[in-house]
Amino acid sequence: MRNLLAFGLMVVGYGTCFASAYQIFEQDAASLGTNHAGSAAAANDASTEWYNPAGMTELKQQQLSVGGEMVYTRIMYSGTQTTGYISPITPSSPFTVNGGGWTPVPNIHYVLPVNNWAFGIGVVAPFGAETNYGDGTQLKYTGTKTQLQAIDITPAIAFKPWQFLSLGIGADIAYVTGEFDNVATMSGSAFDSTSTNKGHDVTYGYHAGFLINFNKNNRFGLAYHSKMVANLHGTSDLGDPMGTFVTSSHSDSFETQIILPAWWNASYYFQATQKLALMASVMYTEWDAVGDITLKNVVGVNSSLISVDIPQNYSNTWNFSLGSSYWLTHSLKLKLGFGYDMTPTNDQDRNIQVPDQNRWIISTGIEYQLLKSLSIALSYAHFFVQNASINNTVKINGVDQTTNGTVESSADLIGLQLKWNL
Repeated sequence: MRNLLAFGLMVVGYGTCFASAYQIFEQDAASLGTNHAGSAAAANDASTEWYNPAGMTELKQQQLSVGGEMVYTRIMYSGTQTTGYISPITPSSPFTVNGGGWTPVPNIHYVLPVNNWAFGIGVVAPFGAETNYGDGTQLKYTGTKTQLQAIDITPAIAFKPWQFLSLGIGADIAYVTGEFDNVATMSGSAFDSTSTNKGHDVTYGYHAGFLINFNKNNRFGLAYHSKMVANLHGTSDLGDPMGTFVTSSHSDSFETQIILPAWWNASYYFQATQKLALMASVMYTEWDAVGDITLKNVVGVNSSLISVDIPQNYSNTWNFSLGSSYWLTHSLKLKLGFGYDMTPTNDQDRNIQVPDQNRWIISTGIEYQLLKSLSIALSYAHFFVQNASINNTVKINGVDQTTNGTVESSADLIGLQLKWNL
């Protein structure tokens, strides 16, 4: 019986949102229109303080950029759930449930250039995801709500030692929160009890890069964002009615470690004509740093606090993007982007919290110069996600617990960005 709750938590991981696993590239709604192609080389607005701080030296005056994206994810699981502690031990009837919904991703960037130097700061959400399947289907015994959020403050500095080269470095101060919930049971729905597990931490890292100007129309940028490790501490609660059967229904010592992996961004920007710009990026994320995740001091049933190991075994991934922008008039710019993003998950360890798969992206947008010092950008992107098969079995007290089905996913992003030259 002590492992009963462990079943529900064994497959709790991170939610899937709209990038591979829980990484978010969308830190500037203006560049969403080009699928963030050239983001480490474009250096044409204050968001470069995050993508590649070396690009801040390209700005001619101080700029404030404020915006964000609203993301709608469709994460539709169709299949069965076999819960060994419910008699008879047979798969549930097939059901369908959506674990997606709306998620905001805000950002703010500020850059102040001073001669050959530049200073910047931003607030972004580079990692974060959520799935919430609710508690109205059999899937609740595997997972209900899973949420990860990282809010990153990013002070940065850049220097231009030569006309063709800029160097930049920035700090990352990230506040990370996580929630891992499911419904536990003993022998049927009469004993259903919600397990809620929450933690938070502040962690630190850095990002750095260089920018090479081959000439006024061609530049190349390379940026590196370091790995950050968040040791979340918080609470674990097991509610009634099962709370009457447990040694303790509350713990203040819940903890788990979350890895925010390192990643690279190599970008090229080409001003083909006075009106047309072409850009490309290749990004590489070191997901192999994420192996197993251990949830510690989780409230169990008829037991002391337990630890739960969750296999992820992620693999490193590539992200490719191509984009273009065209000044239709002196005030109106049109944008178009394409991309391909790999998943770090694998068929053996994939579960409903991370039903991740490879995806294609298409994006478009406009940017309009309202005033000499003020512009507005509106962007849209759609993610076409490959179907993800789920066949995940956990053995508890000799009994197989199996989630068997398919997840069909997609995402729509709408972004709005305002930029002021101060």
